[in-house]
Amino acid sequence: KKKKEEGHAKPVFAKLQDQPFTVNLSGEAESVLQVEIMVELAEEADKNKITDLNPKVLDAVNRLLRSKTLEEVKTSEGQEELARQLREKLNAILEAEGKDEGVLSVNFTKYFYQ
Repeated sequence: KKKKEEGHAKPVFAKLQDQPFTVNLSGEAESVLQVEIMVELAEEADKNKITDLNPKVLDAVNRLLRSKTLEEVKTSEGQEELARQLREKLNAILEAEGKDEGVLSVNFTKYFYQ
């Protein structure tokens, strides 16, 4: 919060996993989603929280990704909704309460589906 009040703070980004997440999608038999996720964090300390809670973070991300259908992940609206849901889940794990705490944005740096 203090950094925002002081002006232009340097953005803090963290990659959730070294390799992309690859999951089978819900519904169709052969549908796969592969994404690389970078999150923008409110402060540097949140990077440590993400690392400390990594098993919970990865489980939540994998479960949410697997719950999606091919139709949901194909559209830009579906991708925006997925990013919003991931942000909510991650902030719940980090126990971030305010809009300017925890994960500020979810960014897909690679996004492939079939």
